[in-house]
Amino acid sequence: MKASDGRHARKDANRERVVEAAFRLFKKGGEAALTMRRLAAEAGVSEATPYNLFKNKTGVLIAMFEALLDQLPTLNSEGKHLNSLEWFLLVTEHVAQIWSEPSGLFCGLMAAIQRTGEMPRELFDRPQRGIGMAMSRLHEEGWLADEVSPQDVANRISHANAGLFGFWQSGRLTRDELARELKLNALVPILATVSDDRRKHVETCLQKTQGSGK
Repeated sequence: MKASDGRHARKDANRERVVEAAFRLFKKGGEAALTMRRLAAEAGVSEATPYNLFKNKTGVLIAMFEALLDQLPTLNSEGKHLNSLEWFLLVTEHVAQIWSEPSGLFCGLMAAIQRTGEMPRELFDRPQRGIGMAMSRLHEEGWLADEVSPQDVANRISHANAGLFGFWQSGRLTRDELARELKLNALVPILATVSDDRRKHVETCLQKTQGSGK
């Protein structure tokens, strides 16, 4: 192994340890508990290491937020055996789990990063890009009518999800209600634009989702 390879491996290992330590601290005491000194102690690294890896606390928060987004399933990891609609509904279930994590981690992280004013645009836009890619796949596989713009459907879903996130933050939904509403946010626009030969399948998914709230 080259010396440079060894350095990269140590850096990657330290980064993982620091991010994992940051999650533990944040879950215990929120943003206030996450200082660079405490982070180094929790991770078992030198006090300089978090600064070398992330520069400042905001960098740590962004790395944590990115790690949460990385938990979403990919086609390579969990989607090979699913059609595009089943895969997208699986993703919405994971989104609900991340949003509603009992410690309030996702909401707390987003609020903390927004207060810094330093949320990278590409990270903020990543969920919407994911929805856009999912709608393009649905279109390619014949789920959406030929004349439908996948991006228009994606924009409708993203807009509805943004409003739903506000409801979740205000405490007006349970975890089960959040999961159901996220699926409805996906299925209703898809049903409105679905190709005729796939309509029954989408209607069945919608009825099943609506029935889960009874």
